[in-house]
Amino acid sequence: MLLRNVRLQASEAAKGEKTDHSALLRELDQRQKQVLSLFTNSKYITTREIAELLNIHKRTALNLCKKWVDSEFIIQHGDANKSRKYELADVWLALV
Repeated sequence: MLLRNVRLQASEAAKGEKTDHSALLRELDQRQKQVLSLFTNSKYITTREIAELLNIHKRTALNLCKKWVDSEFIIQHGDANKSRKYELADVWLALV
């Protein structure tokens, strides 16, 4: 009886195979990998949240965000400093 349950669970697990994203993860630097965790709770994040997570100054976080927008890691929404927010680019959504 127990063996039958194990076989059933194994076959169900095989049907719902997860995609291996390790190659995609290797393209990200350590900070980007940490920032991915912010997108698990929210569709949009701010430079303040990034600065707090990485324990860096807000200006440094802003510079990182500009770099990440250029590299298409994140998408910027809004131009004003106080209302600017960022969304994860579609390519990286599978990692969240």
